[in-house]
Amino acid sequence: MSQHTNAGLFLLEKVSPLFPIARLCGVLPYSDEFSLSESWFKYSILLVSSVVVGVNGFRAVYLVYSASDFLNEGFNTALYIIQSLLNDVCLISHVIQLLFQRDKLRTILERLKTLDTIWLKYTTIFSKRLTGFGLLWVAISQIAILVTDSTTYEKMIRFTYSTTYVFFYMIVMEFCCCLELVRNHLTALTIDLSPVESKLQNKIFSHYDLLKLGKKINDFFSLQLLIICMRCTINIVCQIFFLLQFLKNSKWGVEMILVLAFLVGDCFMELLILLCIAASCSETSAKAARFSEQLYQTMNKNKNLFSYVELQLYVTLNKGVQFNACGFFNIGYPLVTSVLAAATTYLVILVQFSTSGALKKQLGKSNTTFIQ
Repeated sequence: MSQHTNAGLFLLEKVSPLFPIARLCGVLPYSDEFSLSESWFKYSILLVSSVVVGVNGFRAVYLVYSASDFLNEGFNTALYIIQSLLNDVCLISHVIQLLFQRDKLRTILERLKTLDTIWLKYTTIFSKRLTGFGLLWVAISQIAILVTDSTTYEKMIRFTYSTTYVFFYMIVMEFCCCLELVRNHLTALTIDLSPVESKLQNKIFSHYDLLKLGKKINDFFSLQLLIICMRCTINIVCQIFFLLQFLKNSKWGVEMILVLAFLVGDCFMELLILLCIAASCSETSAKAARFSEQLYQTMNKNKNLFSYVELQLYVTLNKGVQFNACGFFNIGYPLVTSVLAAATTYLVILVQFSTSGALKKQLGKSNTTFIQ
């Protein structure tokens, strides 16, 4: 077995169970040697497309046979449908990127398995804990839906939402884990800096390659990140709105406590996803900048190193990496506060629309009674 294959197998062992589950869900088509696999690529396109078409077809058929339930639920049901469709849009965007950014994905996979394997122990903790936590939340949410006294239509919408949520969550974790691998190697480069000129040159070349790898990861996931941020914002607004509606119309009891726990947990889960993405991007950018700072300090302590043009130029350029969502906005810690501010604004608008609709309905009933 070649050294290249051994590196791929070692990487897969360390990122288990995240990448194997992602491959099974069709969001990461790699071979056993951690290279782009044509057979798994076809499987990914077929599976994700089938899930999206099947789930939406099921919703459409159910909607036709339960039109009365839909009309009775009205505004709240429309919000449930929007939430469900956002997961589908994210999956469709991932399929588009798989089709049109295949070369970038191939480069990413080939480069990831050549990274320093010593630092993969941190990735192991990351992939196991966060993957398990997300899948556990899906199971808990399904149990909460089944035991509550919600309408059949509402249960069906939530069930289809949870089905596509698993695929969506794998995309998020796949992106974060790729950045985790890059970030760990950037840490290794920074720690291993030494005042030897030949070693420093190798380090800056490795650093520059890692920055390019980070840029490629951003380019491949850029469309998905845009949809994910939009989805999390809308879901936070909807879940808080449902929470307010439920507190207004329900009496205290076991069912109310379960629903409240589910809605609050869902909000925290959306925030966790946003925070995980923002933290991964911010920390990776910080690690890249830290290398340049440490390189300057090393050169400043050894003045003779300034005579080497390549080192001096690299320090002057201060190479770094920034992550964005299709160029619309940068992704980092400030994104979380921006989303919360936007969610508050839209929540106020949503409550006003709901109150206005309820008031019109009440006035309509009053007018009918008066005429009678």
